[in-house]
Amino acid sequence: MVLLRDILSIPEFSKFRVVSGFNGINEPVTTAGYLDWESGSDIAKNFPKGEFVITTLATAKGKPEFAESCIKTLIRNKVAAIAIKDVCFSDVSDAVKEYSNEHNVPIIFFSDLFTDDVSFVVKNEIRRGNAENAEHILSFLLSNADIGEENLTQMLTQLDPFLQGNVLFCAYISIAGSNTEISPILAQKFNSFGNNNMNVYAEELSIRKNMHEDVKYTFLPYKRGLFHIFTAKNIDAFDNDFPGKFLETFFEINDDFRIGISSSKGGCTVFRDALRESVYANISCIIYEKVMLNFNATGINRILCPASVTENLKRYYSSLDILINKACSEIGSEELKKTLTEYVICNGDIPAVSKKTHQHPNTIRYRISKVKDVWECENELDFQTEITMYIRTGQILDLLV
Repeated sequence: MVLLRDILSIPEFSKFRVVSGFNGINEPVTTAGYLDWESGSDIAKNFPKGEFVITTLATAKGKPEFAESCIKTLIRNKVAAIAIKDVCFSDVSDAVKEYSNEHNVPIIFFSDLFTDDVSFVVKNEIRRGNAENAEHILSFLLSNADIGEENLTQMLTQLDPFLQGNVLFCAYISIAGSNTEISPILAQKFNSFGNNNMNVYAEELSIRKNMHEDVKYTFLPYKRGLFHIFTAKNIDAFDNDFPGKFLETFFEINDDFRIGISSSKGGCTVFRDALRESVYANISCIIYEKVMLNFNATGINRILCPASVTENLKRYYSSLDILINKACSEIGSEELKKTLTEYVICNGDIPAVSKKTHQHPNTIRYRISKVKDVWECENELDFQTEITMYIRTGQILDLLV
């Protein structure tokens, strides 16, 4: 959420003059718009609560009463602020200022900037603030237990007020082999394209007739990737293979992406589970080097990924890690972990590990035996279980968001 005071503190706006409505500077700004020719009912219809309105009042030049009528209509709409470039008017009457003060809607004058530049800066600040707020909400939902349906619904509304009542799927999308963030601009592109053109692809994506009117999805950048949340009024109208088909259609999927898709679907109460499952499936995509996986197709990671966020598994992994460090004073922990990873990948085949790591087989055997000793594994089954759990848990912890 971006407050008006945050916008007015931007350096570009340092010469803006707030002439009235000072008590409104703590109100949120939701969008920015330009008042040009509108008046009366057109203003009431086109300028919603929370909008930062920019204008020159050029259509009211020489007609101060008409200008003040337009300003009062904006104030009644509870816009966030009215920013007037002083080419036609450099002030307003005391009566309008008093009206502004009564309704806590600031009236602002500026001189140096073009109106388009003001609009660009305000919209950019709103995007930045919304992204920060969305990231905070997503972090909270990923890391907290049950918060109650009412609170959850409020958070979903903050993420996107147009989301429908049922979650069909969530996806977490990242770039293969990289921690590069996916551009928020890309998220905006797909939001606008898909939501505005769903009807074109209704038949191709197996959406029943007219169902495209009852769906809404959003892309939200988060950490090393972005969440894609797809909602609908009636999720029974979609085939089970819809998530993959939808993403392939709109995202132009190639080997550069790693896309994890949730399995949980239903009312808003499943939303947190769907978010987490999409992250876990994304982690599995990275580990298995797959472009796209559904959470239900991630094998043992269906257990290990959810467990990795618990303190018990973190302590378990840490205890093994401490012993690893103890075992490798002359080797180096990273070098030893690379050997253990290849040992697991090669299913314990020493010659294969030797070939991949360019180490003598006896070096591999020595390193493995050191780990067996410090872990105090009494038999081969115990050791194979421990080493597999250790390597996989480490991979998951490195990739959790």
